[in-house]
Amino acid sequence: MAGPAPPQSVPPESALGLGVSDCPMETHPHTTSVLPYVDRATAPPAIQAAFDLIPFRRHILELFANAESQFPPIAELLASFFSSETRELSDLEWLEIAMYTAVLCGSPYVFKINSQIALGRNIQPEKLILIQFGQFENTNFWTTRERTLMKCVEMLVKTHTVSDAFLATLKASFTPREIVEVVIMVGVYSMNSYLGNLARIDFDADQGPT
Repeated sequence: MAGPAPPQSVPPESALGLGVSDCPMETHPHTTSVLPYVDRATAPPAIQAAFDLIPFRRHILELFANAESQFPPIAELLASFFSSETRELSDLEWLEIAMYTAVLCGSPYVFKINSQIALGRNIQPEKLILIQFGQFENTNFWTTRERTLMKCVEMLVKTHTVSDAFLATLKASFTPREIVEVVIMVGVYSMNSYLGNLARIDFDADQGPT
């Protein structure tokens, strides 16, 4: 029986004609969070149950758990993204939204945790570099639908809406349910990025800086 496939490697930026100065994502020194991480072992039962909804341990969840009333519905919403039965967007569309939102919000942490999931779901490794640099023109990597999706994410993060002209393009490619899912995902991953940035979040033990 064959063993697991080796992890995909991410090519250097130079292989795609990109330079470090072109990347919009700010990086921060590896620090210790200024807010406490909630210990799931000693947390109240409702918080423990919320942790159990997510299939991995992450510092960002342990920060959200400080808000005892809000964390359970946040965890339930995040958990709904992990199954195609509870979303209409594809796996890679969900993760591309998460990663590009993180880039635009300046969160290497949120980018990193979602890039790990994306690699596990067979994203082309080159896309991770292109997302960090906001480069979506290359048709070898991006479909017209994906380019529309990434433009929507960028407009929402930067202007908090989309233009009338672009809305017509968006509605031609995405269903009403998909459009609403995009808005929800941009909101959730912006929130994750803001909390992580404010708290000076640590990378998780299996991460390290990008």
